[in-house]
Amino acid sequence: AAATHKLYVAACSRFGGLYGSDDISLILPQLQQVTEREPDFRSAWRLLLLGGASLLAFPSDQPKPSRQWLKTQIDRARHAGANKAAARSDSSLERKARALLEHLSRVA
Repeated sequence: AAATHKLYVAACSRFGGLYGSDDISLILPQLQQVTEREPDFRSAWRLLLLGGASLLAFPSDQPKPSRQWLKTQIDRARHAGANKAAARSDSSLERKARALLEHLSRVA
């Protein structure tokens, strides 16, 4: 658990400086590792979904995650929090991510 938390803190420390740029893709694998190791870590889910959605939303020459990848992450996050009453507070993030996916599918 300590190594996972260190990985999360390292990703967090870089997130603010990378958000809104192509380079956010550099920390998505770290955040995905954190969510795989600790599925109930809601803060990691928030950053993973926000980073993935922002990367898809902005034009870029860099490789991007697919819409299917983002949908899969949303489903994983929902499943991880399904039995948690506190997960209901994340439903607005989930709605925003799904709305972004719908918008992107109409634009593309």
